[in-house]
Amino acid sequence: MKHLLLLFCLVSQVSLNGQSSFVIAGSVRSISGEWLSNANVILGKVDADSTIISLTQTDKNGQFNLTYPASVIGDLYLKVSLIGYWDYCKVLTSARSHSNLIFMLETKVIVLHEVVVTDKSPIKIKNDTTTYNLNQFSDGTERKVEDLLRKLPGIKVSENGTITFKGKAIDKIMLEGDDFFEKNYKLLSKNVSASLIEKIQAIENYNNENLLKGIQPSEKVVLNLKFKKNRLKSAFGNNEVSFGHPQLYNLNTTAFAFLNRLKVGFLGNTNNTGFDALDDAKYNLAGNDEETGKINREAAPFQSPIVNELSTPLPISRSRYVINQARLGAVQLNFPLSPRLKLSLYGYWQSDSRWIRNVNSVNYLLPDSIFSIKESGQNTYSPISLFGRWKLVYAIDSISSWSYTGSINKNDLNYRYQYSVLQEAISEQTTGTVNQSTPSNFQKIAYLRRLSPSSAFVTEVEYRGVFNNLQNTIVPNRYTQLFGIGDASYSAVQLATINEKRLTANGKWIGVLKKHNYEAGIQYARYTGYLYSDLLLQKESQQLEITNPIYINQLAYRKNSWAVEVKDEFTTGRVKYTGSLVARFIKLTTKQAGGADRNTFLNYMEPKLAISYRPNGRSKFSLQAQRFYNISGISDLYKNYILTDYRNFIRGNGNINRNAPLSVDLNWSYANSEKYFFMYLSGNYQQQNKPFLSFLINDSAFNFTTRIPFPIINYSVGLNTEISKFLPSLSSRFGVTGNYLQSQLSNFFNSQLRNNTVTNLGTGFYLITAFDKWYNLDFEGSFNWNKLRSDDELRSDKQLLKNAFFRQKLSLRIQPAKLITIKVTGERFHWQTFTGNTVTQFLDALIKLTLKNSRYSFEFKGLNLLNNRSIIYNNINNIVVIQNSYQLAPRYLLGTFFFDF
Repeated sequence: MKHLLLLFCLVSQVSLNGQSSFVIAGSVRSISGEWLSNANVILGKVDADSTIISLTQTDKNGQFNLTYPASVIGDLYLKVSLIGYWDYCKVLTSARSHSNLIFMLETKVIVLHEVVVTDKSPIKIKNDTTTYNLNQFSDGTERKVEDLLRKLPGIKVSENGTITFKGKAIDKIMLEGDDFFEKNYKLLSKNVSASLIEKIQAIENYNNENLLKGIQPSEKVVLNLKFKKNRLKSAFGNNEVSFGHPQLYNLNTTAFAFLNRLKVGFLGNTNNTGFDALDDAKYNLAGNDEETGKINREAAPFQSPIVNELSTPLPISRSRYVINQARLGAVQLNFPLSPRLKLSLYGYWQSDSRWIRNVNSVNYLLPDSIFSIKESGQNTYSPISLFGRWKLVYAIDSISSWSYTGSINKNDLNYRYQYSVLQEAISEQTTGTVNQSTPSNFQKIAYLRRLSPSSAFVTEVEYRGVFNNLQNTIVPNRYTQLFGIGDASYSAVQLATINEKRLTANGKWIGVLKKHNYEAGIQYARYTGYLYSDLLLQKESQQLEITNPIYINQLAYRKNSWAVEVKDEFTTGRVKYTGSLVARFIKLTTKQAGGADRNTFLNYMEPKLAISYRPNGRSKFSLQAQRFYNISGISDLYKNYILTDYRNFIRGNGNINRNAPLSVDLNWSYANSEKYFFMYLSGNYQQQNKPFLSFLINDSAFNFTTRIPFPIINYSVGLNTEISKFLPSLSSRFGVTGNYLQSQLSNFFNSQLRNNTVTNLGTGFYLITAFDKWYNLDFEGSFNWNKLRSDDELRSDKQLLKNAFFRQKLSLRIQPAKLITIKVTGERFHWQTFTGNTVTQFLDALIKLTLKNSRYSFEFKGLNLLNNRSIIYNNINNIVVIQNSYQLAPRYLLGTFFFDF
């Protein structure tokens, strides 16, 4: 450790003392030969932010002289400006001293008459910023920003609202360059009206910290929404009021106010149309990774021992199969309290009760047969979330700042299912109710100082606590025999408490040394966790505690860890090399009920290597490989059973495991704004050397699963691609997509090791026209095929399952008059499943009236006009095949009034 700290200090000293500088000198005069005084001379980097390195003004003789550090790398620009003259800009391709530079400025002639400038280019690419002119992509039927994003080349929006650009997940959405709702960008994409937005920018390599720009590389991608100029006033927004049949409503308000220094955003929604203003699947949302990600960061992701989620969502619009009652209120305030002190606040409250009726056919793949269970009933999922976050940033001076970030989060969940279960000609009724309460809080203090033009120091102290209380109540009669109770009227009640806390302190040096961007840091973290579970039988006010210790858990978990990290990014020509190494030193202490402390010491290295190549300004290639470790967490180590749902028990095995996944990522992208052509290819390979496997024992009444670490290699390999071409002559965009994924999944099933391979293959295409005519078309098609193959030597049918999914969608947009838009959409789904073929067809229609020079518009929409009743969807893994049949929401008609203000 002493040697590492000594090396640390030496690196820092080199960054601080090993500097030299270059001098640029010259003069500025007019074309007529007059020397110009007080002209601004700016030296900056040719990058996405045009980072300013140095600036000065000419003296009374038109002379200037400025210096800059020799550590600055890359192309530079020298810009000269003076009121009444045209700006002059010169690119300096080599970092060295320059003398006797002469700039001659041309007098600017101003003609006072109205000038209208139009830019019809649909896509502009400048450095790391891609700008989409929405006039070329919008047809007027889009309601929200999310609808616009689905039409932009290079941007994808998943069914649950996750947004990617060139295959990479975005970090956040900004409004006019300001942060609003941080990583909860779905609050914006799902609620902000499309009618407010003029342009959308995708910004790559974005850095949140201004003091670190130019010295710390970033891989983040953000979107920036540009409002229409006529909307940027003190207060503006959009209201929607919708009512329909049968007894439907949707009320939505989006409001923003830019009042001098104060910027306010408000979003509100209440509906029962299946629309989710946040996210389809998760309710635990907050601001940043450190607030919502793994609290035990060196461990595998926490897995709740109790099932508290709906069945797998369908790959169709949620409004087709979910009946709900949702409410959302969210507010953001950005306010500079003084020139140096800035405050930002945001919070939201959300509730969303959802009802889904479905039939599940669960088929366990035994070596010589299939064991089937049929479940039919209703799921009710009712989360309530309350979240608040605040951040203070104080600029001590021009080179240093401190910040304080805090948040509180309270999630309450009630999940209820009522099933009629049929297995082996035996039928029973079962009801399960999960009540979960999860308060959490987060605090972080950070200090940042720019030590020199080429180096900085960052130190942070952070605390996070998560407290999880669960109760699972199940009412069947099958537990009486398991526990030897003669009375079948008892319910099973599973209690579980999982509390986690983490305190982290770290310091990091960041800098530039010649062509190297380096980082070096040290971190200390203390994590404590506690898990307790107990199983009861309950009837009215009577309770019987199950005293068998195999159903009781009491686990204490403590971890102290030190980490030292070094990172270097080296650029030569068009190639960038990145390497990092993290050395971790961990002391892990666990204690099971009735046992003594068990100490485990772990030391390991986590290397990461990456290379990227830009052959020109249009394409980029990158390759990255990293090895990291997942150490057993608290959800891996409880060694006694917890009841997860009406027939499943699960436990860990109490042994520490150090799984060492290997990840390799490949990305290539090409964008030609002149030819409106875009393409990307991304690939990923994941390998786990010692994963946790499920050891499942199955019988007619229960499944008992033990998660054990096992010396086996599991892998997955995936590819994704998209090619998109905009044809200006036809005002049309055409694109092709493709994806491939193969995974090897291993599990023990009734004491037998199962190695199965799941292969997924998909392709799709789309054609979107924007003719300047009374008609237009949107056409989409996709095909997804998956196969489950067994490596079990005892099975004669190695190929267990093939599953194919076809989707076609055709929309016809008609504009019989300038103010009227009609859109008719037909959508067809076709499944080839292990039980036969299934076809479902949808017909939707929309009529929109926009009054000329008015803030008002009207819309009438009909969904599922064919009134389809159900749809089937399959899920497979190496143990079980599940066929889900969902009851669809009935035909509905909805009228909407829009008002912009």
